[in-house]
Amino acid sequence: MDPQLQTLIELQGYDARIAALEAEAVRLPKQIESLQASLADAKRQVETIKGRVDATRKELRGKEKDLEVISAKRAKLEARLYEVKTNKEYSAALLEIEESKQEKAKTEEEILALMELSERLGVEIREAEKRFKTREEQSRQDEAVVRKKLEAVEQELAGVRGERNGRA
Repeated sequence: MDPQLQTLIELQGYDARIAALEAEAVRLPKQIESLQASLADAKRQVETIKGRVDATRKELRGKEKDLEVISAKRAKLEARLYEVKTNKEYSAALLEIEESKQEKAKTEEEILALMELSERLGVEIREAEKRFKTREEQSRQDEAVVRKKLEAVEQELAGVRGERNGRA
């Protein structure tokens, strides 16, 4: 076989190896970005749940204040009950007290629902934080492995390029 032809075949082998290593060198940083994006997504999930917890707490405090207002209003209505002069006024006062009782019951149900939601969100946030910590640790390990691979690929690529240039 002609030595020039043999050299060209070897150079073609080097070029194919260099192309494969360059493709790997491009793919590995994208894999690192993917790992980081996954971790950022897990963090956003935790932050979203924390936001829901805060909103629920604010709503709960608002409902508790509403309940205090309703209770004060009902106390005034009950006090007024003893001041009425006619049966018609008495019936109207009783009706207002009954409406106040219903409003109080509705508000108490809303408070209970918010408390239950708050408990569920508390469990969700603990689970999400646990998942995040696990994902964070796994991501750190995976990223270290990928970075080592990338470093090895870059070193091998430099070596193959040197060999090719030497052969050329």
